[in-house]
Amino acid sequence: GYKLLLAGRNESKLESLSKLLDNEKFVVCDLEKTDSIKDIFEYSQKNSLIFDGFVHWAGYAINMPIKMLKVEEMERQMRVHYFAFLELCKFFSRKEISNNNSSIVALSSLASLTKRKMSTLYSASKSALNVAISVASKEFVKRNIRVNGKRIVYKERIKDSPINVIAGGTEFVPIAV
Repeated sequence: GYKLLLAGRNESKLESLSKLLDNEKFVVCDLEKTDSIKDIFEYSQKNSLIFDGFVHWAGYAINMPIKMLKVEEMERQMRVHYFAFLELCKFFSRKEISNNNSSIVALSSLASLTKRKMSTLYSASKSALNVAISVASKEFVKRNIRVNGKRIVYKERIKDSPINVIAGGTEFVPIAV
């Protein structure tokens, strides 16, 4: 069997999802505040949990023309999609946190490859995520930690699935233990 440690910023959604999955473990963590990511791994160490994998499923998009961009919004997009993934990988790669032969999966977006108007921030942050996936897969090969990404489009999300309805498809990080 498997266990999940859920992490996300919305405690009530985490509680609902935990009940749906018959799972009691979750940590409130806002991926925008990368300092809070360590809370996931502190919780795991306090509870003697060693990870076999994690899924980075974070989505936050504001579409606006380049002439209206603000640095704060650029930083927010990068924190949620890119910096959070790197922080998760940094902690996960420690031997006391994860097993050898583990897996990391990051959900990206086809927007990282397309050139739609007003999608500069989202597309750039997901492109950065794609590069991080490729580099991490090479860095973690020594421990046989597989790092893979899947580029999805909004239409691929199953809007009526209980998990998507509860988790909202955003900023939700299920971690297999």
